[in-house]
Amino acid sequence: MRKYLKKFVVSLLFVFLFTASGFSLKVNAVGVTKNLNLPDRVETVKEASKVTKVSLKDSAVSYKDTDTVRLIIELKGKPIVSYATSKGVKVNELDKVTRQNLKKTLQTEQKAFKDLLKSKEISIKELESYVNVLNGLGVETTFKNAKLIEKLSEVSSVSIAHEFDRPEPEMHRGKERWSESWTCPT
Repeated sequence: MRKYLKKFVVSLLFVFLFTASGFSLKVNAVGVTKNLNLPDRVETVKEASKVTKVSLKDSAVSYKDTDTVRLIIELKGKPIVSYATSKGVKVNELDKVTRQNLKKTLQTEQKAFKDLLKSKEISIKELESYVNVLNGLGVETTFKNAKLIEKLSEVSSVSIAHEFDRPEPEMHRGKERWSESWTCPT
């Protein structure tokens, strides 16, 4: 009987210690990084998360004029979502004809902008066209051309966009790790 009582008291003590310390330890993330002296990488990640976009002025040190860059060029015209917001409705609540007219107007503006670039002999490779959330283009060009594009009056902002490849998951050893067999139907 004593043996079981001793095990019960010890297990109760462990449960109490772990739950009591869990409930009493309330530290915010900043306090944890300072107290644990985590690597500087954590601070760098925090600072990087504050950056919303990469401007050309910030990137001038990193790129040469001949380097190829991917850009998001935002034009001064208002996108479809801004029009809907000004009317006090959601985009999907706009009637189809209005959305199509807005889209055609923005695409005409973008075509005029691309013609302007051709007339100024600024070469670009168009990758995407945006009209819903922003009025702009995703393009690929040289850094020198990016600086010229930024100076045009039709342009609201130019940001450097980085392309990331999604990593493929490696699940070829799941059976050994979890001792489970294949569960998909054959």
